[in-house]
Amino acid sequence: MFVPLIYPPGHAQADFGEALVIIGGVEQKAYFFALDLPHSDASKMRAYPAVNTEAWLDGHVNAFAFFGAVLRSIL
Repeated sequence: MFVPLIYPPGHAQADFGEALVIIGGVEQKAYFFALDLPHSDASKMRAYPAVNTEAWLDGHVNAFAFFGAVLRSIL
């Protein structure tokens, strides 16, 4: 059974993730903030050295500037 998911416009999902990256030839862990707009399938990601409040807030501000709008809700 297939149940289509319906996402209204103006709503987003946000979270942190992590990945191994190579910077200057050295493998290290990096963290990324991701904000996804499931209605339009658009997303914005930004890497940070740590998961903290500063990165969380900066990630949102950066995503709002990128999309040119503030969203109705973010899960």
